[in-house]
Amino acid sequence: MAGARAGRPHAAHHLPPGLAALADTLNAGDDHTAQSGPGTSAAQMLAWCGSGTATAWLTRAGRAAVADLVTARAQTAPPGTTPGALHERLALELMGDGHATFDQISRRQWGLPVHAPLLDNLVVDACHAIPGYARTQPGDFKPLARAAFTGHVPDYLLHRRTKTAFTSSLFAGLRANAPALRRILAHSLLARAGLLDATRALASLDSAARGEGAPLAALHALIVTELWLATLPIDRSTWWEQTTAPAQEVTP
Repeated sequence: MAGARAGRPHAAHHLPPGLAALADTLNAGDDHTAQSGPGTSAAQMLAWCGSGTATAWLTRAGRAAVADLVTARAQTAPPGTTPGALHERLALELMGDGHATFDQISRRQWGLPVHAPLLDNLVVDACHAIPGYARTQPGDFKPLARAAFTGHVPDYLLHRRTKTAFTSSLFAGLRANAPALRRILAHSLLARAGLLDATRALASLDSAARGEGAPLAALHALIVTELWLATLPIDRSTWWEQTTAPAQEVTP
């Protein structure tokens, strides 16, 4: 309840002011940037947006660059959107993007498509037609799935309340690949551009490799971003196409 009360002021505002407030927070610097530990509080879930743990890795120039992007978005963000609708759309886009990636890999490697029937438009529209508060209930985590799939899938899938944890495997992978990951961050292109404090990011990576509490999702995003940047050609001539101006007919 306390978390709900803390999040109510955020939910009462429209999206553009929420983004503008986030930009101000980013520009204010480290001392004013709220950092969140593992897990998500109710206030964060109800808020429009917020700064994550990775904000602490940014330099002053990096925070200013992100704040500029957020400010530009605040000027075009739809004011009538509600926080719940925004979070649902972002979650759906993230799931769809992940499916598209797996489908592309499967098609290239094995020539097999990966189907996602729960992402079909009719299914998505049907789910979104039901209010969010009716999709889950205290102690009942799958009311819609049970109503739709009873008799079609094993009952234990519809009644289980936990999922297989993979955190131990993730930490094991971090420990095994720590030297390679450290090399990636030690030669960070974002740090070279003056946007990232690589020392802080490396400290978080070392904490994770030791099995301590660490922002695993943020580290994953950072390393993937660095690998993506490393694959981009940096020579302007490789992506800038030189064309000649079309000849224009001169009328006497």
